[in-house]
Amino acid sequence: MITFTRDWRGYAKGSSVGTLADTIEALAVAEGAAIYGGVAGPLNSYLDADNRVQAQVDGGGITSPLQSRRRSEALVRFQGICKASSPFNIAASTVNQTYTVKLEIEAPFSGVRILADNGAPNAQTGNKMAIGVTETNAITATGLTAAQNIGAPVIGGVAYDSALVTSGNLGYKQVTWAASGTYNLGAGNAARQYLLSDWMSLQSVARADGGSRPLLLMRQKPDPTGYNFLVASALMRSATTANRGRTVVTSTYFGDGLTTPNGAHALGTTYVDTYPIIRFNVPVLSVWGVGDSIQQGNSTGIIADGYSNFVARACADVSSLTKPVVYANLSCNGQTAAYYWANAKALLAAGVPPPSVLVTAPASVNDGGSTPTVAHIDAQRDRGYDMIATCRLYGIPAIIWLPWLVNENLTDISTTYYDSKRKQINAELKAIAEAAGIAWITLTGLGDGASPEKWVTAYEYDSFHPNELAHESVMAPALATVLASLNA
Repeated sequence: MITFTRDWRGYAKGSSVGTLADTIEALAVAEGAAIYGGVAGPLNSYLDADNRVQAQVDGGGITSPLQSRRRSEALVRFQGICKASSPFNIAASTVNQTYTVKLEIEAPFSGVRILADNGAPNAQTGNKMAIGVTETNAITATGLTAAQNIGAPVIGGVAYDSALVTSGNLGYKQVTWAASGTYNLGAGNAARQYLLSDWMSLQSVARADGGSRPLLLMRQKPDPTGYNFLVASALMRSATTANRGRTVVTSTYFGDGLTTPNGAHALGTTYVDTYPIIRFNVPVLSVWGVGDSIQQGNSTGIIADGYSNFVARACADVSSLTKPVVYANLSCNGQTAAYYWANAKALLAAGVPPPSVLVTAPASVNDGGSTPTVAHIDAQRDRGYDMIATCRLYGIPAIIWLPWLVNENLTDISTTYYDSKRKQINAELKAIAEAAGIAWITLTGLGDGASPEKWVTAYEYDSFHPNELAHESVMAPALATVLASLNA
């Protein structure tokens, strides 16, 4: 039940509602107004006009010219979500090793919070982390050693790697978890485990190497009695057309890099499953990509670096220094829409800041295999409505839906029948999107339009994956067009 603190939609101040529909509407207003900076209108109008007006009024009834889609806090996640030990989680290493990740952040920042994630069968205990900033993306020796350039906080040409610090940014600062220096996560094979650290004050510094985006350092020291690590791509160390210059450099040190901050790191291709939530100095457009392997982009046969999928590219293409776009990859290789959507909801429930834009698909190629049924379609339709309700609840102002793309595995005696079901749910979801003001991206140019539909040869990787050319020349531009209108 909700009691109103002001007159709203015919309800007098002090009155209460208990129905599910009105409770959800009221929560949407409360969340939008009090926490997330308001709720936007078109492109997305699934929140009614009264909600949009109320959401831009503060508790005292004063209308505020808030940039309703902008966020001051946003999750940054370059790697998608992977279930159990496939394809990235490698279980139960016992090497006493420290991992450091140096990544470009889209805009200057003054605070960091860490999201720890475990999707593997074994628990994580006694892990610890530290964070820092640096002015250089160099990975070879300059006036400093290569190890210092790779993994040390460097400010004003000086490497601050002799000791941890408790304030300021002249060195690594240990992350705390409810005031503790370590964190534990249970086994995540049945349900993924998430944990948020305390907020840590950390001011970014300007680049001294000609770069425009600040750099964050995350130093990870898992407990060597048994932990999981992920495989990273060496291709992300350098700026490429695919990654749009957004680099991620991983390195390792055989020892405890928090006890010995100046331990020499060497370039590596592994890290622990943790990601930053950034408190930005300027408003940003936060974008969550929530989907299957097509959105995750983890297949190196398609995307060479395993990261730079079409959503990442579109976000980078639209981002600017004055209007940054911050991407979080929450897609799940080989998983159904039910799985990847449940994970997104779990992150929202855990307290991860809701995004400005949700890019997702209520229907996945993994939902029905080669024999989608009426039950699959019913679940996909219901999931679409749940996405709308969830975005209302958490004050997410913009939704972009993607279709269920071509699946050439629909090849048995009922080929046309099964492909017709794919086309049917796409038509239904498109109609729901249009009625609700949700942006629908058709991507019709990827298929030949036949029945059953096949990939256009130039864009086919395999039976149900588009290739690199499709990501670059069709999918990223189509998404960037919509994101540009939201980022205007």
